[in-house]
Amino acid sequence: MKRIGHEMILASAGAGKTYALTHRFVKLLAHGAPPERIVALTFTRKAAGEFFEEILKKLARAASAPGYARQLAAEIEAPAFAAADFLRLLRATVDAMPRLNLGTLDGFFSRVVQAFPRELGIDGEFQIMEATSAHKERRRVLGRMFAASGEPDAAQREFIEAFRRATFGAEEKRLTAVLDGFMDKYGETLLAAPHPEQWGEPGRIWPEGNAWLAAAGRKADAARELREAMAGVILDDKQRQRLDDFFEALDGWAPGGTWPDPITYLVTNALKAEPGLTEIILEKKRSRWGRGRGRRYGPWSRESPGLRSRAGWR
Repeated sequence: MKRIGHEMILASAGAGKTYALTHRFVKLLAHGAPPERIVALTFTRKAAGEFFEEILKKLARAASAPGYARQLAAEIEAPAFAAADFLRLLRATVDAMPRLNLGTLDGFFSRVVQAFPRELGIDGEFQIMEATSAHKERRRVLGRMFAASGEPDAAQREFIEAFRRATFGAEEKRLTAVLDGFMDKYGETLLAAPHPEQWGEPGRIWPEGNAWLAAAGRKADAARELREAMAGVILDDKQRQRLDDFFEALDGWAPGGTWPDPITYLVTNALKAEPGLTEIILEKKRSRWGRGRGRRYGPWSRESPGLRSRAGWR
């Protein structure tokens, strides 16, 4: 048999995967591969059935139409093949039907596990769960994880803190729904990279360092400085409440977490005012500060470092 090698075909719907795969299958047959030794896998049973059907149609057409046989022989790099040769391949494929490895990825891997359970560390019978069964099993596992049994242990506290950081500001109360979403979104990635050091390790992500990480530790100091700077600014009740909400949200926020609405509001408006940062929208009202007429309205002014003109919140 001529060595052709393995191949994976990745393409969107309608791009011609079935055509390419069936040609590949026939090419392997023509170059001496026994039908039962060829593994062709798809995601759904329907696609697998269509795949097998197209192989039979292609072989049958080549076996009955000499013109198409010559065309197909050229495409699969077997120029000496004629209609009689494709008829032989068709008979061999039909005879091998019970032993063919044309199916779904799940079905194939299930057969592998059934063949080598001990080697894979599996004891007893198993089956691939349907979506409904998998959902019920997730609920059962979550129920065991969060069953009330006194104070949470170290692992539970670590999990709760990680969950809080991942969802902060999302105002999400449905714990199970959020965890289901995490597992659906990141489950395959975790299986591909299960080692903890591959997740969130700054040295691996930024080998040359990251100045933003160094500044993240100054959150408390920066918040205190901003509070002190705002102490002398004249604001109405709604504006003052907006700032109080901002500082309250900032106390609970951790770098890397989702911004809650009070932080999003103020930071977004501040970024709009860049680079001068001379005026920020705040409750759609204007309250300027600066040095003028002998009265100090706030800590920043035209003469103050950091601002180049009169500043105000509005």
